[in-house]
Amino acid sequence: MSSTPPVIPFVKLVTHDIEALAPFYIEAFDFKIEYRVTSDDEPEWALDEILMHNAVDEGTTLVLLSFHNRPVVDAGGVILGMRVTDLPATLDKVVAAGGTITRPRKEMPEHGVKVAFVEDPHGTMIEIIEMLPKA
Repeated sequence: MSSTPPVIPFVKLVTHDIEALAPFYIEAFDFKIEYRVTSDDEPEWALDEILMHNAVDEGTTLVLLSFHNRPVVDAGGVILGMRVTDLPATLDKVVAAGGTITRPRKEMPEHGVKVAFVEDPHGTMIEIIEMLPKA
């Protein structure tokens, strides 16, 4: 019997304020809110979530999560990865939406990409790549 290989259908960002963070991902990366979840049946795990997807509804779902009764923990070195088709325009949108460029755009032909690193307003690091045209 063969098994299906694992996939990453969603990534959850734990934050203290999902309402304040959601506009950043909407403005900077054209995400849209798919739906919201509130769960309070177990007081220790009570939470609110905003489930977001990119505008063309492809790729991994981004979930912004806020626990009611648990502390926000450090992301532990997790970096979100975004692939875009216009890196300079995306960086402009990131800054306009309240993000910070932490490593300017750099071309890396050995990897076939242009890359930059940014942080969202709550400090989550995001690596943004644009594929270079194939020679």
